Amino acid sequence: MISLPVAGLRPVLAARSADLKVPKPINAISSPAFTVLTTWAIRASKISLTSALDFPVSSATAATNSVLLNSFLLKKLRFVKSKSKLNRSFLNQILLSSNLADLARQIKCKGLNMKKQLLAMALGLTFAVAANAADAQYRLVIHGGAGNITADRFTPEQQAEYHAGLQKALLAGNKVLASGGTAIDAVKAAINEMELNPIFNAGRGAVFTNEGKNELDSSIMDGKTLMAGAVAGVTNIKHPINCADIVRTKSPHVMMATKGAEKFCAQNGAETVDPKWFFTQNRYDQLKKAQEKEQVILDHDGATKKKTANAELYIDPLMYDYKYGTVGAVALDKDGNLAAGTSTGGMTNKRYGRIGDSPVIGAGTYANNKSVAVSATGSGEMFIRTSAAYNVHSRYTHLGENVQKAGDAVIKEIGDIKGTGGMIILDAKGNFAFPMNSGGMHRGMIDSKGVPMTAMFGDEQLRHFKAK
Repeated sequence: MISLPVAGLRPVLAARSADLKVPKPINAISSPAFTVLTTWAIRASKISLTSALDFPVSSATAATNSVLLNSFLLKKLRFVKSKSKLNRSFLNQILLSSNLADLARQIKCKGLNMKKQLLAMALGLTFAVAANAADAQYRLVIHGGAGNITADRFTPEQQAEYHAGLQKALLAGNKVLASGGTAIDAVKAAINEMELNPIFNAGRGAVFTNEGKNELDSSIMDGKTLMAGAVAGVTNIKHPINCADIVRTKSPHVMMATKGAEKFCAQNGAETVDPKWFFTQNRYDQLKKAQEKEQVILDHDGATKKKTANAELYIDPLMYDYKYGTVGAVALDKDGNLAAGTSTGGMTNKRYGRIGDSPVIGAGTYANNKSVAVSATGSGEMFIRTSAAYNVHSRYTHLGENVQKAGDAVIKEIGDIKGTGGMIILDAKGNFAFPMNSGGMHRGMIDSKGVPMTAMFGDEQLRHFKAK
């Protein structure tokens, strides 16, 4: 509020960023009160857009947290409460309004005198700014793979291990966001923790190919700039998500693969390790079991053999039903920027250099400040065929669907072609969803409250898991 002719209120200059461009009042030969109201009515859409996109949280918070403003609002709220024409129902409309043009129309319809009109507009403007600040509060959402994750398949000890692993990742990302760090850095921090945890099929816990190697895929995307990076088939990079970010920031490309990616990332600071570092006995046992049955599997065994006209194709019946382990994260930082990242060890016993959806921008990973950030896990081929992550963005942007509805629709498309899995979705307002058509998905969320909330099974609500 630059100035308002309300009794008892001196002109106050609101805190704002240097680049904030508030529309200039129009020139009119009329009372100051009428000029202010007319300016708001005519320029409402621009004001609303400016406050939503250009107001940094710090500025909005400073404006709404000032002693002068709060004391003013408390007094005026008591005034409003005592007046019949500004009843509780209308007050709620004011408090919930984020579109000043709509608010102006509502106030005009009430037939209030000019003084009360200005009061209502002041309250609406103030709380719209406050709402924008609240919307931009940071949030981190993660997953550790989707599949036939049901309570009967995990012992209490195993459940505790997954909850603890997810919590550790959430707290690592939260540390970045709480200190004012970027969404990109929060995504990397969370995924780094999961890449070090052998219970997840990423980094240290990567599964083995048919040749007994660990081949790692990863991707990351910045929602502010739409810059993205991805790597596929790397074998000596300790943190593939960091390598993907190096491709994003240090190269003109989006995706690099195998030896070329390894060389480029190593030259630009990526931590390398002996490929033996990725060895875990559990994953190696999975490989041997798969080879004994001559089948391709994600993380479990099965027995289906199909013959095609050209060759014998071995397909695990669980291949499109279960996928444990692939990790991902989406984040919203204090500046309102989104980011997404995904990292995986691929498919057990895979051959011929197969690459799934995790390093494919628009399939396994996507982020755009205008819409959503997405990370996917599941039947990689089906997520690629449906451009799953970008599909969510399109439905959110062009159809106006919320994160849950858009995600459910895309998951249905994947199910229609016999694919399974899940996604984590986060929009620029902090809304999030976990759409899936599998038994469950290792998942979690943390926000400015700093309490990590996790879940595993499909019908399970997020909760704060307390280790016994």
